[in-house]
Amino acid sequence: MKKNLLFVFLVLGLAACQQNQESQVIDQEDQDAGKGDSITGVVILNNLGFATEVDNEKQEIKKWGNALRLMDVVEYLGDAGELTWNNRKAPYVQIRLKSGEEGYANKNYIILNAQAAVVITDRSTFYVQPDLASPESRYLVKGDLLAVLYEGAANNFVKVAYANPVNSVLVTNRYLKADSISTTSEDVNSMVMYFLATRASNKVTREELLKNAMEFNSNFFSPLIQTELQITLANFNQEVLVKENQFQIIFNDTVAYNMPFETATVIQIFNTGDKVVAKRKLEKQNEVWYEIVEPACFIKAANLEPFSQPSP
Repeated sequence: MKKNLLFVFLVLGLAACQQNQESQVIDQEDQDAGKGDSITGVVILNNLGFATEVDNEKQEIKKWGNALRLMDVVEYLGDAGELTWNNRKAPYVQIRLKSGEEGYANKNYIILNAQAAVVITDRSTFYVQPDLASPESRYLVKGDLLAVLYEGAANNFVKVAYANPVNSVLVTNRYLKADSISTTSEDVNSMVMYFLATRASNKVTREELLKNAMEFNSNFFSPLIQTELQITLANFNQEVLVKENQFQIIFNDTVAYNMPFETATVIQIFNTGDKVVAKRKLEKQNEVWYEIVEPACFIKAANLEPFSQPSP
């Protein structure tokens, strides 16, 4: 069911500008906008800098506005060449926001002639060409947000662009299986809100974002969002790990749950020596859990010890 919610006001501590940001919800018109006469672009990096004033003679950025949000849809006005900020040059494009404000953003993270998308399968492998003969070792997981280009689709593959939210590394000119992604506004919006919620330091903000995410009633992501909401309401202190950390299981019959509660549903039983990768740490009083990447589950920290590959 398509929602009529147009604006969600978020109180986020933005690293780029430390200001409040008005976030616009993507609707289906946004998703189809690039098929018309104007050229639109999709923002694939959260908190992307938005320059509002430039010294054209020196090609230097003079003033920043509110940062752009992951999956924002913007109108492309033209290339701006290389601009300098803090003695660092980067290619920029001139864009117009839905609010009508014009400015400049890093060209690498504005994907033109594309629409917002989200991965809906547990794993979606990158391919060099639109065929099964060219897989890479890299892949995305369920809930990852990316841009799908309008052109380049072939053989049930779509051409995509993705920016790693941890290190900003770009993946471009690669393909994913078409049935591994969704471009519906319900699915994309639910995961945008979820993404922002899991990175919000303020509990009230996080709870509000998750409730907004639930409003979109995504068939794929509602259970995931509901889990996160319960974690938030349980008052866990959360730490998103800077990099995914590998652990090994200490004890036989270690139980992994679908939520960080021993009353939750059992996902899998692990044994001594099994290896897992954690992406988040949850702590409340003397209770510590790790969120595991694959399979998606939670394991008590007492059952884990850090693991590193031996040197060759």
